[in-house]
Amino acid sequence: MPNHLCRSCYARKKRQTHREIFLGGMEAVVPWTALLQRIEPVTRGAGGKATSPMPTESKLRIYCMQN
Repeated sequence: MPNHLCRSCYARKKRQTHREIFLGGMEAVVPWTALLQRIEPVTRGAGGKATSPMPTESKLRIYCMQN
């Protein structure tokens, strides 16, 4: 299915779900780039490799949603 059809269907959507409202508010409130810059050096192990296969940004967003 062409991508432009999906966008037009989404644009006609009448109201946002509670999840979309929550995530939109979280995007507006949390300074993600500044927060990631502070956390990123701590999450790196010896040799500069990540300690987990999951990206730091994903872990941070999940943590913020759960708390």
